[in-house]
Amino acid sequence: MQPPGSLAGLVSVASRRDPEFVRKKPHQSLRRQFFSSADRTDGLQVVVRLQHRIRSCPGPVDESPVKGRLSAPLSAIAMRFFTAIVAPGALPVIGLLALMAGAQAQTLNGIRIGEEIAVASRIAGKPTARVARGPHEELRWRLPDGNKLALATDPGNGRIAYAEESWGGRADGKPADFPGFTYGETTLADIRKHAQNNGFAFVERLIDERSDGLRLFNAYEIEGSPGLVVTFVTRMSRKDTHRLKGNQDGIDINRAAKLDGVILGDARYLESIWGQAKLKGKNVKPIRWAAAR
Repeated sequence: MQPPGSLAGLVSVASRRDPEFVRKKPHQSLRRQFFSSADRTDGLQVVVRLQHRIRSCPGPVDESPVKGRLSAPLSAIAMRFFTAIVAPGALPVIGLLALMAGAQAQTLNGIRIGEEIAVASRIAGKPTARVARGPHEELRWRLPDGNKLALATDPGNGRIAYAEESWGGRADGKPADFPGFTYGETTLADIRKHAQNNGFAFVERLIDERSDGLRLFNAYEIEGSPGLVVTFVTRMSRKDTHRLKGNQDGIDINRAAKLDGVILGDARYLESIWGQAKLKGKNVKPIRWAAAR
């Protein structure tokens, strides 16, 4: 018998409460049960139950197409991150951040999605590495300000479908291409405040734990640019990550996670490498990426 407080125990309790779930219009039931105020009072149990029922339901979750089933349980950290996404009370909407002038809209280092890959060599010079991860193959550059640039092309047409800039840690590399955002300073709360919603997350690209801390991935469609998605990569320090994993009090993911990278990608390409399954917050809408002035 599973301990009542364990993850397996919570899953077991959830399944016993509603064994006929799949035969009761599961998609509507998911939206009604897991985004209700009552369920939000226990975020851990909400996500465990949600995970259990998604695995029994190959259809859409909150209007998001799910391809197949989740291959592995969500970790406890992923569950806390998901709770922050779906709970509208996690972020008060106070107003928009001021937009800074001078940045070229919807590009990373002057590179646009849909351009020929040759453009990158003219802007960034010769790549320093080529890295393949399954169907995703990146060309990488080290930029003069210490930041790293990675590009990938759509195998169907050979054009740029994925662009990622990662902060190198230097002060001269802090200004991000997204207007008003600063690497190492802009928090996850700042991002959500600017967007006026919590965005969505790809289930297969929800978190990434490395030796220097935990990275979180929040994605948004871009206003006025159908098919284009921006993903903000925020990082928690190693110290805060250990405290979070130890379930210590006083860790606010929204404040502890700070901007560490920006990914600009074609929506269909991102789904091809990260899967179609998504976790969506309430009242999701595209983010505004202002044009250069």
